Amino acid sequence: MLTITDRYIVSDQSNRIAVAVSDGWLLSYTDQPVTAFAAVSGMLLADFAAAEDMTPDHPLWGHLVGWAADIHLMPEVAVIAATEQPRPLACRAGNPP
Repeated sequence: MLTITDRYIVSDQSNRIAVAVSDGWLLSYTDQPVTAFAAVSGMLLADFAAAEDMTPDHPLWGHLVGWAADIHLMPEVAVIAATEQPRPLACRAGNPP
C-alpha cells in the first residue's frame, strides 16, 4: 500500500520513496524529476517489484510496462533499479518520514 501526501510517497512493500522537489518529484531509484502522476506510477512499480518476482510472464507485467513508461525506463531496467540497494534520496530532498 502506498501512503501519498503532498510532500512524499512511501510504500509498505519496498524501501523506496518519492519526494516533492521544486521541479516535480524525485523517486529514490531514478535521477530525473518526474510529474506527480509518474511518481505514483514509479512507486507502484517499486511496490510490486518488491513484493513479487516481476518477469515478463507475470500477470501484472503489462501494468508494470505502463508504469515503467511513465518514468521513462524500460521495464526490465525499472525492476532492477527499483529493487537494488537504495540511495540516500531523503538526505538530498528534505526530511520525509
